[in-house]
Amino acid sequence: MFLKVKHYNANVTIKEQAIMATFKSIEEFGKVFTKGSFGLYCATFTPKKLNKYPNDKGRKEAIASGDYNKYEGRVFTLGIYQNACSGVNYYACVKSECKREGIEFSDKSFEECFPYEKTYCDDESNELSNFVMKHETTDQKYLRLYVGRRPTHYKSVTFVDGHIATQNELKDIKRYEGKVTASKKQEELGIKNIVGVRNVKVENVMFLVQGDKVWKNEDHFGSMIDLMVIIKKLPKFFK
Repeated sequence: MFLKVKHYNANVTIKEQAIMATFKSIEEFGKVFTKGSFGLYCATFTPKKLNKYPNDKGRKEAIASGDYNKYEGRVFTLGIYQNACSGVNYYACVKSECKREGIEFSDKSFEECFPYEKTYCDDESNELSNFVMKHETTDQKYLRLYVGRRPTHYKSVTFVDGHIATQNELKDIKRYEGKVTASKKQEELGIKNIVGVRNVKVENVMFLVQGDKVWKNEDHFGSMIDLMVIIKKLPKFFK
């Protein structure tokens, strides 16, 4: 089922050494991890989506002044999730958040408020439902994550050309960001913590850690990740 890391570090405790048992694939990890948001850490490194023209100018004005997105392929976001939520469906997430916030209604009312809507991807298999998703027309795979639920915490760092973006760079990049729209249905219900869905391409997922279960994306990040160093620092990152 899993492959032990061969090297041994004398400075690592027995408990920490056990954490280094690593699953070969995200699918193998997905078959045994505890679904929901129970102590799951996740790191992603994704290209940032930016518009061609700035949001503080009209298109004609931007074209006339030569003001367009010069960051194509240069900006990436490192995202760290604590108590990441995956392996459960969107409606269960919203309903549990409603209950947590004291908003309760019948299953029928909930289904009427949130009718099923087909998206561009579906479960890779029943066993990996709402965990590993697959594009309906290609072989692209995604890790499904939910943000907004109270137990889940998310922090991000923006990189430009391989370095952490400066305040001036962040200010300029923000000019090309698209408008983020929240769920009107959830807002109408009065939910404080709006639940959002993120489908992250598997090649952009750096690692998943839950207890002694670990999957590290060797194929795309390889030796770039010193996993033991990161694991020890994760709890401090969210303080």
